[in-house]
Amino acid sequence: MALHYIAVNKSGVAVPVYTDQNNKGSRVGTIYNREVYCVTGYTEGGDTPIMFRNSSGNIVYGIFNLGLLGISESAESPIDEYAYHNNASLYIPGQGNFAAVEYKTRRSLRALNQSGSFWTNIPSGSSIFAKKSYGAQNGEINEQYLQFNAYRDPNGNLIYAPSNIGFIDIGISGGSTPTSIGLYGTW
Repeated sequence: MALHYIAVNKSGVAVPVYTDQNNKGSRVGTIYNREVYCVTGYTEGGDTPIMFRNSSGNIVYGIFNLGLLGISESAESPIDEYAYHNNASLYIPGQGNFAAVEYKTRRSLRALNQSGSFWTNIPSGSSIFAKKSYGAQNGEINEQYLQFNAYRDPNGNLIYAPSNIGFIDIGISGGSTPTSIGLYGTW
């Protein structure tokens, strides 16, 4: 798995998030069951640094250590395991056919090109396609953005990201639960 990816808590329990390694320091929030957040890398000893939406609606950073908490690793499942369609296919001109995953948009979401500059707003009701090999990878700078290749708009037009690689805002600032997040699957 990539060091940076979009995850969902599928453990069935709430995961406390702290300011310091080994679940020490101040508690900065909780990742609830089926809530989405962004893994921002790994440190030694099983600590997982994350970016998430707290109960006040603010995007904050924190750390948890599932091993020390005795919580299943399913608390950091990549969202591609729970995509809207897990067995999609995507043709990329000049590259061929690829196994892909498909997500849906609940509202209009910003998309960036490969260099991180604004590309377009992808409308509500669109399907987002990403190569399965991406493994829910997100941006290292824009951590709430999921890597993707193309989208199908509500009119059925398939539109490729510039150079066939883009990043879409998952909409975590507007909500991180299954019914409130901007980009959704089956989690």
